[in-house]
Amino acid sequence: MTIFSNYKRICENIRMITEQEVKIIGVSKFQSIEKMQDAYKAGLYAFGENRVQEGERKRNYLPEGAEWHLIGHLQKNKVRKAVKIFEWIHSVDSIELANLLSVEAGLQNKKPKILLQVNIAKEPQKFGITQEEAMEAAIYIKKLPNLELSGMMVIAPLISDAEEIRKIFSEGRNLFGQIQEQVGSNFEVLSMGMSNDYQIAIEEGANMVRIGRALFEEFE
Repeated sequence: MTIFSNYKRICENIRMITEQEVKIIGVSKFQSIEKMQDAYKAGLYAFGENRVQEGERKRNYLPEGAEWHLIGHLQKNKVRKAVKIFEWIHSVDSIELANLLSVEAGLQNKKPKILLQVNIAKEPQKFGITQEEAMEAAIYIKKLPNLELSGMMVIAPLISDAEEIRKIFSEGRNLFGQIQEQVGSNFEVLSMGMSNDYQIAIEEGANMVRIGRALFEEFE
């Protein structure tokens, strides 16, 4: 299989689950420029990087139509570059980070779309605001200038129990709906699901998925 056929297979899998639009983010961390260019030619235009410096290095190698998403943890000393490079920042995990992003976006005359990262599974090794704090944080961040609070991101544990994964995504969907009621319709992106669980995530309401291995590496 090729990246083209992988991408088409993923799209077909999504269409079998829902008629709603689901945005695919190609997780391109550690992937070559050539593979990313192949994915763009196949029809994928959104790319997710874990590190600011890797996004900075790769950005010039793809057409201007490519859309850049920071999906990894953002260190506070990388905020300036992150605002410069990425249109989307998925990993906003504190009010403090949101404040820094808002100030820097104002200085650069930009308004990045951001997602509130919520640690639904309460995994201590992962970043993300707690489920209990998410509503208050979203209401605060919504009022900040220079940022567009577009939704939330959830990462499920790397486990084989599909029902436990489904439970995490279901809790994420419920929280997303509660926050959406409070902050308005612009809060419309629910980013959940990766290569091993994106189909479950979509069944539970995700409208954005982050796919790396199934796109770039699964060849027969």
